[in-house]
Amino acid sequence: EKSHDPVGVSVESCEPVGVLEKSHDPVGVSEESRDPVGVSEKSHDPVGVSEESHDPMGREGVTRRPDFDKVFMISALNGDGVEELKSYLVSCAGPGQWEYVSGERTDQPSSVLVEDIVREKLFLHLRKEIPYVITQDNVIWERTDSGVTIYQNLNCSSSSQVSIVIGPGGSTIQKITEEARVDIEAVLRCPVDLTLKVRTKKK
Repeated sequence: EKSHDPVGVSVESCEPVGVLEKSHDPVGVSEESRDPVGVSEKSHDPVGVSEESHDPMGREGVTRRPDFDKVFMISALNGDGVEELKSYLVSCAGPGQWEYVSGERTDQPSSVLVEDIVREKLFLHLRKEIPYVITQDNVIWERTDSGVTIYQNLNCSSSSQVSIVIGPGGSTIQKITEEARVDIEAVLRCPVDLTLKVRTKKK
């Protein structure tokens, strides 16, 4: 329908939900009408709303409630009422100070971001429980004129896990290091020299 649809659902696009045989009709909807639950075939209006009133969800009753300043009828199907709502929200917004300075991308420390990026690569390249048991230590973090130098330990539970993380000829850890370095450079916006050392946890 071209009129405002409650929660953006048009009758034409609705498929009957929960409509059973005529003898097992829990909501009183006959098999012949095959309408969505609570929708009259003649008026295509929600339950209790006649075709003449065209007041979906009881708008007149809602607007009389003292705790509602304004009521918006929104259709997700065709966008009716969206611009009106956006304009109202903008009019209610007040001036204020920016919480973060211009250009700041996150409030997390850079070291935490680096650990998260490396851990993501561990999950992408390793299987089973290994990524979950590895712990990380940032041993060296130096910012120079040419970029950032990062040296991080990857602590495994056993020597067999160390072999898996390193991979044949060091192939696995090389992939992890290179992919992590590219992402870290994108976050820090500078060249990064990343070294990941795989070792067994000290007991």
